[in-house]
Amino acid sequence: VDRRQRQMCKETERVAFNICIGNTDDHFRNHSFLLGREGWELSPAYDMNPTKSVYQALLIDTNTNDSSLNSLYNAHELYMLDETTARGIIMDVTRNMKYWENMAENIGLPRREIKYFTERFEKGMDFQYSSDFVGEVKQGRRSICLPFAYPYKRINDVFILTIKIRLYNN
Repeated sequence: VDRRQRQMCKETERVAFNICIGNTDDHFRNHSFLLGREGWELSPAYDMNPTKSVYQALLIDTNTNDSSLNSLYNAHELYMLDETTARGIIMDVTRNMKYWENMAENIGLPRREIKYFTERFEKGMDFQYSSDFVGEVKQGRRSICLPFAYPYKRINDVFILTIKIRLYNN
């Protein structure tokens, strides 16, 4: 996987995560780049705020800003990714997001805050994929940017930080 592909995987992961949590603060000023030794790279994620909105600030594809992982998947060519990689990224994000309630409880978030977001997050994690992909995973043919995907802990740390921001800034 080349550098450009890694950056596109990283951006797609970020968009998928924003869709899952209903982050409508995903405007251009919250997508930054850092100049490193190898050139420009996507900065670490920041200013991610969960909401109950079903629309993103930016378009997911050329026509819609609907918070839909299916729209993101269908736009995989716009993100310069093949179908298998896009599907894998989305599935990794949703698989990691499934643990958000346990992690939120573990850090002491009030149950009412967890309940407030449960329905929206479940809707955000809705992704319909073909059974062919399951076969690819079982047979080890899955092509994904795993070394550059958000590890389980990273997604949830970013998510928990986001919830804390919501709790303490309201």
